[in-house]
Amino acid sequence: MSIDTNKIPIDEQGNYIGYTFDLECDELYLACTKIWYGHFRSLDGSRSLSIHPFQLEQEESYRLIMEWANSFPDGALVVTFNGLSYDQFVLWKLLGINFRVGKAGFDWIEDKKVQ
Repeated sequence: MSIDTNKIPIDEQGNYIGYTFDLECDELYLACTKIWYGHFRSLDGSRSLSIHPFQLEQEESYRLIMEWANSFPDGALVVTFNGLSYDQFVLWKLLGINFRVGKAGFDWIEDKKVQ
């Protein structure tokens, strides 16, 4: 499926294309050392991913999360409650998943273009 990245991504059934995620950690950002739980869910509710990074190697957690992100087309929505002030920074600090806040409504998780 191709998405016109100048618009909000919606599929043929009228569902938003993208996902939401939340992380639960052992502490606030500056003191956190473990991600206890991460839950990822597609916006249409058709699929989800639950991981326990504290039980996995860092590389495996990284792989699972990036495999999830890359399973969506470029320009997909990423919805978080506290993502830019907590979740994204925790992913960067503990798993090495880089993010960039971009221009014209687009951001990146590693090399994956999102909004």
